[in-house]
Amino acid sequence: MAKVSQKVSQKRRVLPFGFVYRHAKTKGWYLRIRWPGDKKVSSVPLVPKGKRYATKNRVVAIQVAKNLIRAKTGDKPPPHSADIVEQFGRVNSLKANPVTVAQNKSRVRRFLKSIGHDEPDLIATSDIEDFLISLRGAGLSEKTTHNYLASIGAFCKFAVRRGYADINAARLVELAPLPKRPPNPPSTRAVLKLLRLARQAPIEYRDDLYLACRVAVATGARRSEFAKLTVTAIRQRDKGPAILIGEEDPTKSNSYRIVPIAAPLARRLKANAKDEYLFSQVTIWSWYERMKKLIAQTGDITTRKGTGRHWHALRSYCATIKAKTYTEYKLTYEMGWATPEMAQRYIDMERAAR
Repeated sequence: MAKVSQKVSQKRRVLPFGFVYRHAKTKGWYLRIRWPGDKKVSSVPLVPKGKRYATKNRVVAIQVAKNLIRAKTGDKPPPHSADIVEQFGRVNSLKANPVTVAQNKSRVRRFLKSIGHDEPDLIATSDIEDFLISLRGAGLSEKTTHNYLASIGAFCKFAVRRGYADINAARLVELAPLPKRPPNPPSTRAVLKLLRLARQAPIEYRDDLYLACRVAVATGARRSEFAKLTVTAIRQRDKGPAILIGEEDPTKSNSYRIVPIAAPLARRLKANAKDEYLFSQVTIWSWYERMKKLIAQTGDITTRKGTGRHWHALRSYCATIKAKTYTEYKLTYEMGWATPEMAQRYIDMERAAR
């Protein structure tokens, strides 16, 4: 027997607790509740729209009961779950990049589909735990399971903040911590081979990909930051040219950074510029697959998730090389890290000490 309550008006007055019960003969679900101002208890058959009889599904019955309460009290009907997920995506886009937003929405949709209902206030901790267990049973990695929990947790937190749910069920879910893996930056030989393959690759926008690899090696720029590099990002400093990373939007560390580059690279970038941007915008998000194919030919650049995956492999290499001569704070600034502790995820300390 499930208790149902509904908040009324902005004064936070609460209806007397009613309950949903199942009729012994008809097996249909009914709502028994006392409306505000009434002295008697009402018993209402929970008939979904378009149906003739009370529903036999408990989850549907609870939702029908809530709709009846909202209609009785004059509240607006709840939005559809698809609309709630879209709202979550829009809010999530304020602090996440488009790829992460799309991944979060996809994971939440898969979760809601798997648990058999799509109401945020009906999500239980056991629903999340059972879903994560099914993911592991399907062969997904620990990292992927943690990513799903993070997406579901963000959705539950959003639902509580917007009033679609009373509690964040994901807060009570516990997973074993991920094992810490040391960074594995590629060797200089592998990086030079990658640059040579990119320069000779028989693909469209070959120069864009080659120069992007050089910029990543020299500055540690993230893949998402290439799309924001304009011609005005290249600045002339006292000690030579430099490039402004994060010109249009702040980076993950919420600040811009100016990183020195070699004069020949600066000239090549200006010569390669398309209109106001240094790289062709149509190629930015397609570099991922092209880099994956090139890296597969080097044989010495890992593609595991984390600091060794594609562009982050070059970012890890850049950080390790700079750590040989840079101070801690200068390295943190040029790499765009929020804290110096991030160096432990990118730098091979043994190589940096040589």
